[in-house]
Amino acid sequence: QYYFGEWNTNAAVIYRSDPVLPDLTEKEARQIIGANACVWTHQRRTEEKVDAMIFPDLFAFAAVVWSPKELRDEGDFAKRMKRHIRELEMAGVNYDRQETLEGE
Repeated sequence: QYYFGEWNTNAAVIYRSDPVLPDLTEKEARQIIGANACVWTHQRRTEEKVDAMIFPDLFAFAAVVWSPKELRDEGDFAKRMKRHIRELEMAGVNYDRQETLEGE
């Protein structure tokens, strides 16, 4: 389970993660049918602050849970993330501007 807004997490960490715990058997792993990303808003009381807490991390989370690990491509995702960022900007949605896929 991933919690948005953790100080040590960013899109790069999320994209490189595996939502299937390593100690699960193959049979147990096949039984996983979904994932969730919790957002605790008690510390971020405005829409703008919540948006900055979840974007662009949410893009990485979505890519991880919808793509098998062996098919993920960081270079391709970095290109898609740039496009997603432009879409956020055009829509006027706030996001963490200090974050990049490289985690810089």
